[in-house]
Amino acid sequence: MGVKAQERCKWVKSSVAEAPFELDSLTSIEASIRVTDRLGKSYPFTYSISSRSLQVKFEQEERPDSLLICYQTLNVRLDRVVANRRLDLDYDSTARFKDNRIKEIPELN
Repeated sequence: MGVKAQERCKWVKSSVAEAPFELDSLTSIEASIRVTDRLGKSYPFTYSISSRSLQVKFEQEERPDSLLICYQTLNVRLDRVVANRRLDLDYDSTARFKDNRIKEIPELN
């Protein structure tokens, strides 16, 4: 069984949440994000993995003072380049690769 990510929760003012804001420094798992008010009412939102930003969608008459946002994160940032390689520059389709595997030794009779 794999390691389950811990859930993080934080209170955010509605005035901050109505515009896109950075949810966490790590990439969050979108399916784990829950946005609720103090009464437990859920609110729709949009999340961008490329900018790690969350924006809550409010209806005209409904706007609580603050929201509880709970989520899980990955251990990596998917918006950051990890390797300094580019396929178009570092790949050589004409390169020959040597077969360095050990060949089976024939049996002696």
